[in-house]
Amino acid sequence: MAFLDSPFKHDLFVSSDHGRDHRLIEWTKRLISELEDEILDYQSDMNDFSILLGGDQAPNQPLMMILANKPGASGVILVVLSKRFLDSSWCGEEAHWFETELKKNVDKGGRSIVLLCEPTDPVNWPGCLAQIPDKMVFYSEDERRYQQSEPKPLGFPQPLPGDKMYLSAVSKLSTFVIDHLRKIKAKTSLLQQSPVIAATAPSIERPKVYLHAKASHETQWHE
Repeated sequence: MAFLDSPFKHDLFVSSDHGRDHRLIEWTKRLISELEDEILDYQSDMNDFSILLGGDQAPNQPLMMILANKPGASGVILVVLSKRFLDSSWCGEEAHWFETELKKNVDKGGRSIVLLCEPTDPVNWPGCLAQIPDKMVFYSEDERRYQQSEPKPLGFPQPLPGDKMYLSAVSKLSTFVIDHLRKIKAKTSLLQQSPVIAATAPSIERPKVYLHAKASHETQWHE
């Protein structure tokens, strides 16, 4: 089950590949779990909210073999972007495949989000990610500005109780995802209703025109 209607099978697809960085893998899992809780706790009409995880769940197999065409069948695609992600095979042999999946998603009315969990150089991004307009920074810009070391994701390796910055970012991400899902659902619902509206709409009768003229001019009017 999913919140979205056909042609979508899942509401959210999460793409991440952090290599052997187990702490970042666990951080991502925790983030997605808290994102799901945030949506289910506050959106009573999204009890069937469906998430599909990809990438880190089976790191020894090519992503395209594990997931087939599932990203394209998800309403929202969330890419958790890290430096290890850019160094992975995903950005090599599988980037073209994922670009195809993104296009399928767009063609169905879906949307995508790039979550920047650490600073990366956009020059190294695959073209399909660079073209996604919706991007969200999930690390502290202040930390990047005032410290010599590169900033880590918010709440890394695990958030402290009452971490306001992390909790605020999770809430912002959930709002982002929910807004996308509602717009997608509204659009697909409208498209599904269109054939019904067209079929039930009353036919418009061609108007009749009555001409008043002499009987001797009848032949000329018919020409």
